[in-house]
Amino acid sequence: MAPRVLLLRTPAAPPGTDRYEAALKRASFRPLSLPVLETAFENLERLSRIVRGEDEEGTVDGVIVTSARAVDACADAGADIDWGAMRTYVVRNLERQNSSRVISCKMQQRKSGCCI
Repeated sequence: MAPRVLLLRTPAAPPGTDRYEAALKRASFRPLSLPVLETAFENLERLSRIVRGEDEEGTVDGVIVTSARAVDACADAGADIDWGAMRTYVVRNLERQNSSRVISCKMQQRKSGCCI
């Protein structure tokens, strides 16, 4: 019987599409993915105030989104925020990984040599 390997991570959805599990199966292992981390957002109210220009430290000229969780945070910060009006840079092609959330919070990717 093939050796069993435990992956401490949430597998990709839908089932059967996880690249780590697929690679281990090809190498004759039996992978088991176990989610052990839960993401809890913080500072969403302040994020909303900053983007709206209502924060005590003033407004910002742009936002750089560096992870899929940051995309989720932006979407959760306020459905009425016009992300299209803000210069928003999405790094590492997150729009492909998490496209439904990017579209739902109306972010627009802008090309920049060091950000994409």
